[in-house]
Amino acid sequence: MRYRLLAIDLDHTLVRGLAGVSPANREALALAQAAGCRVVFCTGRGRYTTLPVAEELGLADGPHILFNGAAIFSTLRQPPGEVLLLEREAVEHCLQLAGDCDLGVSGFEDPRQGDLVRLARPNAALHRWAQANRDRAVWVDGLEDILERPMVAFLFWGAEEDVRQLQQRLGDPPGVAPPRVATSKVLDSWVLELSAPGGTKGAALARLAERLGVPREEIVAIGDSHPDICMIEYAGLGVAVGDGVEELQAVADYIGPTCEDDCVADVIRRFIL
Repeated sequence: MRYRLLAIDLDHTLVRGLAGVSPANREALALAQAAGCRVVFCTGRGRYTTLPVAEELGLADGPHILFNGAAIFSTLRQPPGEVLLLEREAVEHCLQLAGDCDLGVSGFEDPRQGDLVRLARPNAALHRWAQANRDRAVWVDGLEDILERPMVAFLFWGAEEDVRQLQQRLGDPPGVAPPRVATSKVLDSWVLELSAPGGTKGAALARLAERLGVPREEIVAIGDSHPDICMIEYAGLGVAVGDGVEELQAVADYIGPTCEDDCVADVIRRFIL
């Protein structure tokens, strides 16, 4: 099988925390492109934090899937061509189900308007994120200051137990994609993320592949966490990194090395070159 598209999650899959992209992964990505395989990032990040990685690897001119599938960029140098925005009523319904909890909240603005993230209900997890993203984090007085603006993603921040309990409480609420739990190992923070229907990595990858004329059988997808499950299930070859979550590994076609051991380079050498 000749694979024509490589879809890669960033954090803990390609990017080694603060250490960035390893020389082995950087070299392998260049070889994959030279062999005619298109490289697409499929990440929960926004443009602000994805662009530096893409520029380092010569991939800024995309296309790339950001916000876990809620936005598709033809190039990271310009606003996205496709954005799925949350309906205010759907977010308010989830907040009602959440009730009076200790989770912090954040709203990521429409990326066609900028990269600001508005934060409320401060707690330790949200403070850690704000410290790491000072250039775009904006603390607001209350939820109204978040809800009144168009949003591509809405996140609850806190401890793993609290975030998972909220996920169970929400179930499959109307007007949003299935709520996703994810973690930032670097920041030791857990989040539950809300996005619009269709705002998942798997659905976005399917839309992009159709646009590019690439059948799913010719796609490799690599990830490490829960938001990546639908993406690797869609791809012809779904790969879980060696230290990925158990649920992802259970549905993967291949389990590679860990992120620290250059899983991306291993997959490129084994299946693309």
